[in-house]
Amino acid sequence: MIETTVLDHLQPALSVPVYMEYPDRAPESFVVVRKVDDSPDEHINYAAFVLWCYGGSELGCAQLCQQAIDAVDSLNALPQIVRCEHDSDYTDPDERHKRNRYKAEFDITYYRD
Repeated sequence: MIETTVLDHLQPALSVPVYMEYPDRAPESFVVVRKVDDSPDEHINYAAFVLWCYGGSELGCAQLCQQAIDAVDSLNALPQIVRCEHDSDYTDPDERHKRNRYKAEFDITYYRD
């Protein structure tokens, strides 16, 4: 599963917790990774991912977002990843939880497991 590949790669690469959904007891800084689109093929798949980077300040979110971008970019070194491209990143305040947040978007092309 590409979700576990991304999650397993990000967890040790970042100094903050990484989740697949907003946690019940959210720490000050953390990352939520979510697959938002998937286009399967016989052997090669395409998936779009977003990373929401939370922090105590907008600057903290921006710094964490850059660390997360660097970590996701390093997915290109994995044999099952054909291409990992960073599309965009920007401030995206979380109105529901009243938190600072940055959002990064990625497209990942990968070999199916």
